Amino acid sequence: MQRVDVGIKEPLPIGKIQDELKKFIQDKVESVALHYGYLNGLYLVTFWKPIDSFTKVKTIIQNKLLTYIQATQGLTKAPSKLIYECGRQICKITKVHDKENSVLMAGPGGSKFNCQILAEACQLLNKSIQEKEDKITNISCPKVLLLHNKDIFCTAETYKTCISSISSLVSFHTVFIVDNSKGVLLYSQDPKWVSGLSDTN
Repeated sequence: MQRVDVGIKEPLPIGKIQDELKKFIQDKVESVALHYGYLNGLYLVTFWKPIDSFTKVKTIIQNKLLTYIQATQGLTKAPSKLIYECGRQICKITKVHDKENSVLMAGPGGSKFNCQILAEACQLLNKSIQEKEDKITNISCPKVLLLHNKDIFCTAETYKTCISSISSLVSFHTVFIVDNSKGVLLYSQDPKWVSGLSDTN
C-alpha cells in the first residue's frame, strides 16, 4: 500500500487572509463590543504575520481584544497591548482616540509597529491628496477623488484614522479609497453620502 498526496497545500493569498481577519475583527470584536455598549473610541488591531491554525486560537484572541476594549473604554487613548505571540506571528491592539467608535485592522504583511503603520498611512494619504489638489486647483465643479491603496500593511479603514489631520480634504467633495476591490468612503461634504454608505456597511 502506498500513500499518495494529491495536490499541494498552498498558502492563502495575503489579500484573502486580510479579508478573513477583517471579517473576524468586524463580526467577533467590533460588533460584540458595540452590542454590549463598551466600544468607546477608535481601536487599531495589528497582525504582523498570518497566524497558523487561526481557528484554534481565535477565541482566545477575541476574548483578549474585548477585554482590552472594555478596560480602556473610559480613556482618551491607550498604549498598545500584546494580544498574541508565537514567533513572528503577533497580534497587538492600540486605542488611537475616542472621537469615533470603531475597530480597524492593519496587516498582516510585515513587522512594523502600530505607530509606524499609522504614521506612514497618514503621510501617504496626505501626500496623495495634496498632489491631486495642486493639479485641480482651477477646476470649479465638485471634485470626487478615488485613491487606490497598494500598501500591504494598511487596509483602507486604517486611513480613516488620519482624516482629522489632513486639512486639504476640504478641496474635495468626496474621497474614496479602494482596497482589494472594495471601496471605502474616507470623506464627504454631503452628510447624506456619509449616512447612506454607513447604513450599507
